[in-house]
Amino acid sequence: MKKLSYFVLIPFLFLCAHSFGQASLGGTSKMGGTANFGTGTGGGGAFTFKSATATMGGGTSVTTFTTSPAINTVGAKLIVVGLSVTGATSVTSIPTDSAGNSWSGACLSPTANPAAGQYTKICYLLNPTTSASHTFTVTISIAERVAMAVMAWSDTGSGPTFDISTTGTSAGNTCVPSSITGSSTELFATAFGDNNVGATSITISSPFTGTLTNTGNIDGGMSYFINTTGAAQSPTWTSTTQNETACQMAGFLP
Repeated sequence: MKKLSYFVLIPFLFLCAHSFGQASLGGTSKMGGTANFGTGTGGGGAFTFKSATATMGGGTSVTTFTTSPAINTVGAKLIVVGLSVTGATSVTSIPTDSAGNSWSGACLSPTANPAAGQYTKICYLLNPTTSASHTFTVTISIAERVAMAVMAWSDTGSGPTFDISTTGTSAGNTCVPSSITGSSTELFATAFGDNNVGATSITISSPFTGTLTNTGNIDGGMSYFINTTGAAQSPTWTSTTQNETACQMAGFLP
């Protein structure tokens, strides 16, 4: 079965159950859970986690993705959404949100695994309109499964900017986005998806942290790292039982 998955990465303080699938944030949270964050444990820089949420639809007749649980994004200067679709490398999938932000031009080009029809992509908002009860929805152009994760950060710097992105695909069960050498304050966000459902677990290599994974109706994940040294980063995603992967990584400066 082909599928579509979107992810947002977060560390969490609490989580709640959602009717579709399962997501875990370095553990076993439920898809649809919410989380509030302190300062990102990646250290350095001016970014601080605000909140995050994830949710997913199931089945093959989904055309409009279920709206995510509400989170408080007040004070956020950067919002990142991770999306992944299986079997539909050319599907159109643009997020919308309850605060009325414009997402035009806010998504990176999908990273496609043509052999699997799998794609993963990152969308982001800089200096967005925020809300104490912020929800996110994704509409897709074909009937497919979809998963989505959303993360929000505040920024004590002059305002975040998009820096660079990189991608990776594999016929196997791992995915490595090409290396990025960032600054000592750069935030790296990465999203992952594979072409199957029901992975036993999904992990990412150190030093990435705050990992949110989904192994229910859709397999995928998101994670982040706040650079402290400017060292090159190229994390390895691993899906223990599935294959045909696609991943993406984006860097943001405070």
